[in-house]
Amino acid sequence: MRDLWLMRHGRAAGSSPSGDAGRPLTDEGAEGIERVAQFAVTAGWRPDEMWHSPYLRAIQTAERVHRRTGGARSVDEGLVPNGRPSNIADALRLASGSVFVVSHLPLLPAVLDELFGAPAQINISPGTVVHLAMMGRSNAFVRGVYEPDVTEPVGAALAKSATS
Repeated sequence: MRDLWLMRHGRAAGSSPSGDAGRPLTDEGAEGIERVAQFAVTAGWRPDEMWHSPYLRAIQTAERVHRRTGGARSVDEGLVPNGRPSNIADALRLASGSVFVVSHLPLLPAVLDELFGAPAQINISPGTVVHLAMMGRSNAFVRGVYEPDVTEPVGAALAKSATS
């Protein structure tokens, strides 16, 4: 079994003079990513590799998480918003170790659909991480969904609030 983490970049500026690819994280977005990065350390996430989009907001997100988690870091031109989900899913299936991916909508939900072979129906708001376990090359299951304002899996937080 190996871990995969699919993360949407943090909250970004609405526009940039250099276009969509040049939109930076907002201060709020950067703070949220710092919380997720700290949680990653606490949770013991140690990816072998980090792949990220060449867009500025994804680079800034990846840098913040990578400082805390380590692993080899590389830009993947296919991780842009309208990249090919089947290509990314195939690369994740073939990866030999654990991989942390930082990308965008609409690509990330489509990659999840490819990995599961059915609609995943997971909301991926800015800064959200979907933690998966891969069994072999074809069986993926969700280990947790983490948001910048939640320091534990969303399901665990919901269960805790229901019993409080």
